[in-house]
Amino acid sequence: MRPCDANDPTFPYPPPIVASGWHFQHLTSSLVHPRMIEFDSKGTLLVLDVGVGIVGLRARQDPSTRCWEASEKVSVVNDTTLTHGLALGKDGHSIYASSDTSVFRWTYDAVASLAFDMQTIVTGMSHDNGTRTLLIPSHNPHLLLVQTGTRIGADGTLPVVSTGQNQIKAFDLTTVKAGEPFDFLKDGAVLAYGLRNAVAVGEDSLGAIWSLENGANPLFRAGVDITADEPAEEMNYHGTLAGLDIISPRPASDFGFPACSTAWNVSDIPLNTGLRVDDQFFATSTNITAIPILLESPVGAPEGTVIKANDAFCLHNTTRPILPLQPHLAPLDIKFLPDGNALFTSHGSTEAGPGVPLNGYKVALIFGSSGFPIIGDGRGKIEDVLINQHDNQGCPDACFRPAGIALHPTQSNAVFVSADSTGDIFVLSRY
Repeated sequence: MRPCDANDPTFPYPPPIVASGWHFQHLTSSLVHPRMIEFDSKGTLLVLDVGVGIVGLRARQDPSTRCWEASEKVSVVNDTTLTHGLALGKDGHSIYASSDTSVFRWTYDAVASLAFDMQTIVTGMSHDNGTRTLLIPSHNPHLLLVQTGTRIGADGTLPVVSTGQNQIKAFDLTTVKAGEPFDFLKDGAVLAYGLRNAVAVGEDSLGAIWSLENGANPLFRAGVDITADEPAEEMNYHGTLAGLDIISPRPASDFGFPACSTAWNVSDIPLNTGLRVDDQFFATSTNITAIPILLESPVGAPEGTVIKANDAFCLHNTTRPILPLQPHLAPLDIKFLPDGNALFTSHGSTEAGPGVPLNGYKVALIFGSSGFPIIGDGRGKIEDVLINQHDNQGCPDACFRPAGIALHPTQSNAVFVSADSTGDIFVLSRY
């Protein structure tokens, strides 16, 4: 029997299955649509609850049973426009959250769980995808990282940095002025672009920034629908931020979208001579029978320059992932553990279409060393930690669908996980 079974609710769906060596406990179903979660300096779990705002959950662990109990729920920010991103200033006295178009900051009193004096920090993001992930790196707490993505597929055009889409940007919080928010398109430094929807953004123990990218779908190549097993999701490395100059930043890395995708099951890709797992290759989300095709001129190229996109272009002109992941996982969050491994949530894809397997809907562990994943056979060493029963039947609505991860600040073995479609918070731990 799992510990703390008495606290499990009567699930409206078959309860998740936990891996050997782990146990999980259900904490609460009292939320509406919980996305990102963070602990404040007093141990209150802050939850961005879509349609509500920011909620604080006070949880305690019974010292005799070691079971967790949600003792109180408080309203911290009442704002129905907030959609996804949540971050805490490293001084513990400020909260950041995102809407579709903007990033906001509140002064925060962790003792009273009270937020006040809201200030707009970033404006000018497009409405294409509301999942604006936020990260304040612990090694560089003066910076705010903001991610933007898109719901569109691979249209075969080269990424254009000036659009502000499909990228991760850094902003220097020490330079923001009251009443003068950053303009997302004009300000800040681009760390990476050509990332379709790199919602999961995290920092390892050495201060390096990583992201997990949700790849394009559907996907066609040479007239063949390859969506069932392509493209790979990506684990991408963005380096450390020490010495980053916002005014004259280092060149940003191009990760290929919307012209290039990452190979997973090479045998199912037409015209696959020379392709390997995790190679970048040309494909589109519309059924174009001929490759290569002509693309728009790249950013910075002389007027009238035309580039032919083909596999050679994708392989040699874009940045390949450090680790390819199974297609259609839709990663939403990643947290690095003290032992060098990383936990991530897989929200599961609903956009891939008929005949495409319901991959994801789980929490998984990427085995690593000093932040870098153990590559192994080219697909890494990954363990499923918490999964649905019956091959994800009932997903996306009537199943475990994880979103955010938070590591407890004092109980190092406690990992809190939100599940947005059912309003749940779970606690994972090893034994």
